[in-house]
Amino acid sequence: MESISDQLLRLLGKPENAPEFQELLEEIGDAPRTSDLGQDREYGFDAYGFGLRYDTEQEAFWLVTFEFGVEIVKSASVKPFVGALPMGLTQVDSKRDIESKLGVQPIRQQRISKRFERAIFNLPPHRLDCLFDSSTFSGLAVHLLSVRDSLGGE
Repeated sequence: MESISDQLLRLLGKPENAPEFQELLEEIGDAPRTSDLGQDREYGFDAYGFGLRYDTEQEAFWLVTFEFGVEIVKSASVKPFVGALPMGLTQVDSKRDIESKLGVQPIRQQRISKRFERAIFNLPPHRLDCLFDSSTFSGLAVHLLSVRDSLGGE
Protein backbone atom coordinates (compact mmCIF):
# COMPACT_ATOMS: atom_id res chain seq x y z
CA MET A 1 0.00 0.00 0.00
CA GLU A 2 1.26 3.47 -0.91
CA SER A 3 2.24 5.74 1.99
CA ILE A 4 0.26 8.92 2.66
CA SER A 5 3.35 11.01 1.89
CA ASP A 6 3.72 9.38 -1.53
CA GLN A 7 0.02 9.99 -2.21
CA LEU A 8 0.50 13.65 -1.30
CA LEU A 9 3.59 13.98 -3.47
CA ARG A 10 1.58 12.68 -6.45
CA LEU A 11 -0.94 15.50 -5.93
CA LEU A 12 1.57 18.26 -6.69
CA GLY A 13 0.63 19.92 -9.98
CA LYS A 14 -2.81 18.27 -10.10
CA PRO A 15 -6.25 19.94 -9.91
CA GLU A 16 -8.69 19.63 -6.98
CA ASN A 17 -10.93 17.33 -8.99
CA ALA A 18 -8.08 14.85 -9.60
CA PRO A 19 -9.04 11.27 -8.68
CA GLU A 20 -5.97 11.12 -6.42
CA PHE A 21 -7.35 13.93 -4.25
CA GLN A 22 -10.78 12.31 -4.05
CA GLU A 23 -9.14 9.00 -3.06
CA LEU A 24 -7.16 10.77 -0.33
CA LEU A 25 -10.31 12.40 1.05
CA GLU A 26 -12.09 9.04 1.08
CA GLU A 27 -9.16 7.30 2.76
CA ILE A 28 -8.80 9.97 5.46
CA GLY A 29 -12.55 10.16 6.07
CA ASP A 30 -12.34 13.47 7.97
CA ALA A 31 -13.07 16.68 6.11
CA PRO A 32 -10.04 18.98 6.07
CA ARG A 33 -10.02 22.49 7.49
CA THR A 34 -10.07 24.90 4.53
CA SER A 35 -8.87 28.49 4.41
CA ASP A 36 -8.78 30.88 1.49
CA LEU A 37 -5.45 32.72 1.38
CA GLY A 38 -5.62 35.07 -1.59
CA GLN A 39 -5.08 32.98 -4.69
CA ASP A 40 -4.34 29.93 -2.55
CA ARG A 41 -6.68 27.57 -0.76
CA GLU A 42 -5.25 25.70 2.19
CA TYR A 43 -6.42 22.22 3.13
CA GLY A 44 -5.39 21.43 6.69
CA PHE A 45 -5.53 17.85 7.85
CA ASP A 46 -4.77 18.93 11.42
CA ALA A 47 -5.52 15.56 13.02
CA TYR A 48 -2.85 13.99 10.76
CA GLY A 49 -0.15 16.69 10.77
CA PHE A 50 -0.12 17.56 7.09
CA GLY A 51 -1.62 20.10 4.77
CA LEU A 52 -1.94 21.05 1.11
CA ARG A 53 -1.97 24.38 -0.70
CA TYR A 54 -3.93 24.80 -3.91
CA ASP A 55 -3.34 27.62 -6.41
CA THR A 56 -6.84 28.63 -7.53
CA GLU A 57 -5.55 30.56 -10.57
CA GLN A 58 -3.23 27.84 -11.85
CA GLU A 59 -5.68 25.16 -10.67
CA ALA A 60 -2.98 22.98 -9.17
CA PHE A 61 -1.77 21.78 -5.78
CA TRP A 62 1.67 23.29 -5.23
CA LEU A 63 2.63 22.68 -1.61
CA VAL A 64 2.54 19.74 0.81
CA THR A 65 3.47 20.39 4.43
CA PHE A 66 4.43 17.84 7.06
CA GLU A 67 4.49 19.32 10.56
CA PHE A 68 6.09 17.59 13.53
CA GLY A 69 7.98 20.03 15.69
CA VAL A 70 6.83 23.58 15.03
CA GLU A 71 4.91 25.81 17.41
CA ILE A 72 1.54 25.02 15.80
CA VAL A 73 2.07 21.37 16.76
CA LYS A 74 3.24 22.28 20.26
CA SER A 75 0.09 24.37 20.75
CA ALA A 76 -1.94 21.20 20.09
CA SER A 77 -3.94 22.83 17.28
CA VAL A 78 -2.23 20.42 14.87
CA LYS A 79 -1.17 16.87 15.68
CA PRO A 80 2.37 15.96 14.59
CA PHE A 81 2.78 13.98 11.39
CA VAL A 82 3.78 10.42 12.32
CA GLY A 83 3.85 8.68 8.95
CA ALA A 84 6.76 7.94 6.66
CA LEU A 85 8.14 10.99 4.89
CA PRO A 86 8.93 10.83 1.18
CA MET A 87 12.44 10.16 -0.15
CA GLY A 88 13.43 8.12 2.90
CA LEU A 89 13.52 11.16 5.18
CA THR A 90 12.62 10.95 8.86
CA GLN A 91 11.39 13.41 11.44
CA VAL A 92 14.70 13.27 13.32
CA ASP A 93 16.96 13.89 10.30
CA SER A 94 19.44 16.71 10.64
CA LYS A 95 20.35 18.97 7.76
CA ARG A 96 23.47 16.85 7.20
CA ASP A 97 21.36 13.67 7.18
CA ILE A 98 19.07 15.14 4.53
CA GLU A 99 22.01 16.31 2.41
CA SER A 100 23.46 12.80 2.60
CA LYS A 101 20.18 11.02 1.80
CA LEU A 102 19.34 13.31 -1.12
CA GLY A 103 22.90 13.59 -2.41
CA VAL A 104 22.56 17.35 -2.93
CA GLN A 105 23.44 20.53 -1.09
CA PRO A 106 20.78 23.16 -0.32
CA ILE A 107 20.29 25.78 -3.02
CA ARG A 108 19.47 28.27 -0.27
CA GLN A 109 19.97 28.44 3.49
CA GLN A 110 18.58 31.04 5.83
CA ARG A 111 18.71 31.66 9.54
CA ILE A 112 15.15 32.58 10.47
CA SER A 113 15.89 33.42 14.09
CA LYS A 114 18.44 32.59 16.75
CA ARG A 115 16.81 29.20 17.05
CA PHE A 116 15.55 28.28 13.57
CA GLU A 117 17.30 27.61 10.27
CA ARG A 118 15.77 26.90 6.88
CA ALA A 119 17.29 24.93 3.98
CA ILE A 120 15.84 24.55 0.49
CA PHE A 121 16.85 21.68 -1.79
CA ASN A 122 16.18 21.57 -5.53
CA LEU A 123 14.86 18.15 -6.59
CA PRO A 124 13.24 18.72 -9.99
CA PRO A 125 10.37 18.84 -10.53
CA HIS A 126 10.04 19.69 -6.83
CA ARG A 127 11.71 21.64 -4.08
CA LEU A 128 12.15 20.48 -0.52
CA ASP A 129 11.96 23.21 2.13
CA CYS A 130 13.06 22.11 5.62
CA LEU A 131 12.94 23.94 8.92
CA PHE A 132 15.48 22.96 11.58
CA ASP A 133 16.08 23.74 15.22
CA SER A 134 19.54 25.34 15.16
CA SER A 135 20.40 24.16 18.65
CA THR A 136 19.82 20.47 17.91
CA PHE A 137 19.88 20.55 14.07
CA SER A 138 16.88 18.24 14.14
CA GLY A 139 14.01 18.65 11.71
CA LEU A 140 10.87 20.57 12.62
CA ALA A 141 8.92 20.65 9.38
CA VAL A 142 9.23 19.47 5.80
CA HIS A 143 7.50 21.22 2.92
CA LEU A 144 7.43 19.76 -0.59
CA LEU A 145 6.74 22.27 -3.32
CA SER A 146 6.16 21.87 -6.99
CA VAL A 147 8.55 24.24 -8.68
CA ARG A 148 6.11 27.11 -8.96
CA ASP A 149 8.13 28.62 -11.79
CA SER A 150 6.61 25.90 -13.95
CA LEU A 151 3.16 26.92 -12.70
CA GLY A 152 3.77 30.58 -13.45
CA GLY A 153 4.75 31.77 -9.95
CA GLU A 154 7.61 31.32 -7.53
